[in-house]
Amino acid sequence: MDKDKALEGFFKSLKLSLKNASIYTSEHPAFKESVKNGKEKIDTLLNFLSPIRIGIKADALLVDGKHFEKARTHEELAQIFHLHMIKSLEIQEGITPEELMAFITKIYLQPKDVLKKGGFSQILE
Repeated sequence: MDKDKALEGFFKSLKLSLKNASIYTSEHPAFKESVKNGKEKIDTLLNFLSPIRIGIKADALLVDGKHFEKARTHEELAQIFHLHMIKSLEIQEGITPEELMAFITKIYLQPKDVLKKGGFSQILE
């Protein structure tokens, strides 16, 4: 597998995990399975990019100097993150499935609640 395939697999699994988080509780088997799959995709991508740094614009993602904006998956991920005021994301080696699950479930907190708590970096600590 090359870096581009690993990155696309990661984007697709992240989108599925976010979708599942929007419709299921964190205890639902479909959500848990999507997070498990997402963690596997992250581990694969970390073989090519470590850490994984993602810049976020309203309709595009930026990874490793490359814009991802034409595919629907890229646009939808960018829109979700942008709507929730996330401008960048860094995933480091050693991320646990529990940390990934916590991040994904907190994406759907109301933006005003995130701001009150000091932003996502504060919520995730």
